Amino acid sequence: LCHPPVPPPLLRIRGGLLFQCSLTSSTSPISCRAVLAYLPSRCTSWTSMSYRPHKRKRATRLDGKCVEVVGDNLQQAFHPERLPASISYTSRWSIVIPHPPDSFDQHKDQFLSEYCRRKELTNVRIVGTESANDSNQMNDAPPSTRVTLELQRKLLPRKEILKYLCESPILVPLPPGFLDDTWTELNFSGCVLPDKLLSQVGSVVPNLESIDLKQCSGNEILGTGGFEALCEGCRQLRKVNLAGIMTLRDEQLACMHKLGSSLRSVDLGGSVCLSSSALATFLMRAGKNLQELDLSGCQVSDEVILSLIENCKSLTSLSLGYCEATHHAMAMLFRNLKKVTVLRLVR
Repeated sequence: LCHPPVPPPLLRIRGGLLFQCSLTSSTSPISCRAVLAYLPSRCTSWTSMSYRPHKRKRATRLDGKCVEVVGDNLQQAFHPERLPASISYTSRWSIVIPHPPDSFDQHKDQFLSEYCRRKELTNVRIVGTESANDSNQMNDAPPSTRVTLELQRKLLPRKEILKYLCESPILVPLPPGFLDDTWTELNFSGCVLPDKLLSQVGSVVPNLESIDLKQCSGNEILGTGGFEALCEGCRQLRKVNLAGIMTLRDEQLACMHKLGSSLRSVDLGGSVCLSSSALATFLMRAGKNLQELDLSGCQVSDEVILSLIENCKSLTSLSLGYCEATHHAMAMLFRNLKKVTVLRLVR
C-alpha cells in the first residue's frame, strides 16, 4: 500500500476477514494509520502478512553442518523423554595434515587428543589416510596427508540451532525441552511465530532478559494471551523489541505493565495502531527505569510527551520520528530530559 492511502474499495475484505493487506517498510506510518482506519473493528484475523524474504546460507564447516542436521530434524532430536542441553552428533570429516603419511603415524595420538580438545569433541577415530599430494603439483611442495576422521561432537549449542531455524520465514514449533530456564535472550525477529510460542516462553524461560520480536507476524502476535503469559512468566525482562508490528494493539501493550520497573529498553517503532492514551499509561506504569525508547511512527501526542517528562527521567536514548506533538510540548521535553544523549526526530 503506497502513499496516498488506497481507498477502501481496493482493500480485499471478504465477510469481515481481511483477505490480504501488505504494509511495506517504505510506507509512511501516517499513511498506514489512515489505511488501517478504513478497516472495520471486526477484521481481526489477518490471513496474509508481508515479511522480508529470508535467505538461508548452507553451511560449509563441520559446526554448521551439525546445526543443519539437528535443525532439520528438531522433533526427533528433542523429545519429552530426553531433554538434553546439547546434542551429540557423529559425522565424517576430511582434513589435510602437513606431515607425510609414513611420519603421521608417529604423531597421530597427540594430534587426536589436541583436535578433540580444540573442537570440543567426545571422540575422534581415524577412518583412513592417504597422500594429499597431487601429481600435478610442483615437486618442491611439502608432503601432506589427507586424513578422514569420524567425529562425535560433544556440544551443539541450542542458540545456534535457533538462529538457523529463524533463517526460515516460518518458525517451526519448538519441542519440549528446547527452551528452559538457562535462556536469557531470544531472537525471533522477522518470523511467522507458531501458535502458543509466547506462552511457552513465559512458562519455561523465567530468567529471560531480552526478547526480539521485530517484524514478527502470525496468530500468536494478533492475540493477547501470548503477550500476557510472556509478561507474567518473564518478570526479569529488560529489553523488548516490538518494532514493525503494525497490528500491535492497546490490550497487548497493557500486558507489559506487569514488568513494572524491570524494563530498560523498549522499541515500539511502527506500531501505528497504539493509541496515545495507551502509550501514556504504559510510560506511567513501566517507564521509571527506561533508558532506551523508540516511538517512531506511533501516535505521540502532547499527552505522551508529558508522560515522558514525568515518568521517564532515566532516558538516555529517545526516537520520536513522525511525532505529532506540538512545538510547545517538544520544547518542554528538551528542557526536562537532561540525561538524553541520543535523540532521533527523523521523518
